[in-house]
Amino acid sequence: MKEMGSTGGRGVAPVVMIIDGAASMASTARILLWIDGVGGFLVCTGDRVLLGQAVPGNPVDVPILADVARRHVRIHREDRYLLEPLSDVWLRQRPVASMSVLSDGDIIRMGSGLELRFRQPHALSATARLEWVSQHRTCPRVDAILLMADTCVLGPRLHNHVVCRDWSQEVVLYRQGDDWMCRCRDGLEVDGRFGLGSQAVSWDSHVRGSDFSFSLERIEAAAGEACGRADARAPRATWPVATFEREGGNHAT
Repeated sequence: MKEMGSTGGRGVAPVVMIIDGAASMASTARILLWIDGVGGFLVCTGDRVLLGQAVPGNPVDVPILADVARRHVRIHREDRYLLEPLSDVWLRQRPVASMSVLSDGDIIRMGSGLELRFRQPHALSATARLEWVSQHRTCPRVDAILLMADTCVLGPRLHNHVVCRDWSQEVVLYRQGDDWMCRCRDGLEVDGRFGLGSQAVSWDSHVRGSDFSFSLERIEAAAGEACGRADARAPRATWPVATFEREGGNHAT
């Protein structure tokens, strides 16, 4: 992808989104979002998200390379987030055997040592984030899992769903029915056409702004079979996911 300008003396952070499934931007799509210099993110848009072991032929939404069950836990989004244990699960350091409410900051433990932190960083969005606490990973490897409701906000503020410290503005991805839209303050270019306000994007769109760029790309293989290919082409983060919790840095308004 051709870079466009620079930020703080560095090249533009290209973003790659990979959509699992058909060419239509369906409301249950799973997206891999790669942001150079920031990390990789698995975006799950369904109201029910199943987490389990990453093995071929196991159709889970979040395939994890760990000693966990094939179908280990399901997260429900209703008026709040609920955790449904399907195997051994601990929440707030206590075992749970029935549906439990998730709160911001909760630690979810699965199996013998896998731990994720549940976060809802943006007060005006129902989208949540699962961050790694233990040294495990998904397949393909990502730095966090985004449980996307209607919007996903990328930008330099700590309450953004993906914190991009060097960006000068927020970029909002949102769903409008089965369509996906994108907007930012200064306008953006979608497939070579610049415009202000909201613009529709599809799975093969290329989107660029003054200091960001990203593209949407379809995954044709099943989740387990796509691991090696996606891992091979994924750019590696240059700073750790722990940056989510940092208070320093430039947080543009």
